[in-house]
Amino acid sequence: MRVDTQFLILILLGCGILPPVTAQVGPAPGDYILAGNTLQTGQLLLARPGGGGQVTTLFQFAPNQMRLSGVGMFEDNRSLGIVAQQLNPTTVGLLLKYQHGAIPPITTLTSLAAGSLPADPTSFCWDARGRVTISNSRQHLFQYDLSFPGQFTTFYTHASPTSYLKSVQHVPLHDYVVLGISGAPPFLFCVDEVGKFSRTLDTLHLQNAQSVSHDTGAFPFRFLATRWPGRDIVALEAGSGKLTTLTTLVATPYAHRHTQRNSIVVLGTGFILQEIDMAGKIVKTLQLKTPPSYIPTAFEIYGSNLLHEIHTSSMNQETVTFTLNSPGDANKAYVLALSLGCRGMKLGKKWINLTVDSFFFVSVTGMIPTFLSKNIGFLDGKGRATAVLNWPRNFPPLGGLTMYAAWVSYDSTGIISISETEHFVLP
Repeated sequence: MRVDTQFLILILLGCGILPPVTAQVGPAPGDYILAGNTLQTGQLLLARPGGGGQVTTLFQFAPNQMRLSGVGMFEDNRSLGIVAQQLNPTTVGLLLKYQHGAIPPITTLTSLAAGSLPADPTSFCWDARGRVTISNSRQHLFQYDLSFPGQFTTFYTHASPTSYLKSVQHVPLHDYVVLGISGAPPFLFCVDEVGKFSRTLDTLHLQNAQSVSHDTGAFPFRFLATRWPGRDIVALEAGSGKLTTLTTLVATPYAHRHTQRNSIVVLGTGFILQEIDMAGKIVKTLQLKTPPSYIPTAFEIYGSNLLHEIHTSSMNQETVTFTLNSPGDANKAYVLALSLGCRGMKLGKKWINLTVDSFFFVSVTGMIPTFLSKNIGFLDGKGRATAVLNWPRNFPPLGGLTMYAAWVSYDSTGIISISETEHFVLP
């Protein structure tokens, strides 16, 4: 039986109320945020998808003060995290927070050191316990807990002192996945939740990889990578040795981000942004008009961290708390759904990486509120909501299941936003 999921959601859950249209000040969901440097200073720039490539400066550091290397959404889906190396008055690695409209807009969360040398951070990610894990050019992963301001720990140290840890991401089925360079070629490996090397995913196929991301849309263990100096985007089924070229671009790619449209946006040389669907088709190209001598090092899609999950345990119960964040969807209706697969399906013109199965129907109909609560309702005036999944500890029917979660916002016109897909293993 074929099920029209959008119709099911709208009929079961009713309609939201359209908010008044107001002018957007500062970054808006879907905007491109660039971190980079000129010859004299670090700059944070903004480009709107429909802005014809025009860029505006969100923040510019003092001359010869800061070199930016990474940028990403923070857990609240409003502020931005920046990893950088301060050059003056002393050389030190920093984790910074940018919040538009705040005074001051930039705050330092922690400074980082790698033994006797100043840290040179490259990227960061969030984990399921609300901690920030930071990769570093000198063989280290650092970890920072927001509940302990100013303090960081060295979470992992690679065996090779010459290794360069280019990026880190948290993938619950793998724990932390790290792209590292120690000679050639680059290698992709896993580190578990306590900072112990787990296993190597790939060493042969990601030659000259510039960026790597996990893709839950088609295969749970598939990764997408950009490669330099070629102009290709490749998909790797980690551990299998199977590599597929999705497409070849007009510009050499060196960074990419996933969208909620089942596509990726790639930043390439010549300041070209290209959006590519999962079949490898280029659907949009945008030439950015960046300042002279500006060299971008990383970019983010603002508002892309729509779903964050934290797993906690007590004596008798396991709990996953889902935090929904979408500032542009304030007061809209929402539903968070679960499934045991991520095959994906279309909702109108959009795409959600879930499978229509028994868990999906149980979640969207609210049939077991003691198991999944607050997953159906309205976002508050800031576009936030919280859903909770509870189950007994050591419960054999659920033990070992991999579960996927995503949410949508909607009103009488249909689906508005679709979150990224989070997944976790029930112990």
